[in-house]
Amino acid sequence: MDAARAEPVIVQKHGRPFVVVLSVEEYERLVLADQRDADVRGGNRSAQVANQKG
Repeated sequence: MDAARAEPVIVQKHGRPFVVVLSVEEYERLVLADQRDADVRGGNRSAQVANQKG
């Protein structure tokens, strides 16, 4: 689990990728990025402006 704090860890089952373990911080970053993308795709102008600022 300590390795997942530094970078995502792929767990295999029967030699095939099964799940990915990642830190809470990385998960939250990905969720926020996905929400921003969804807002922009949905035409939310305030989200577009926020994305341009940073």
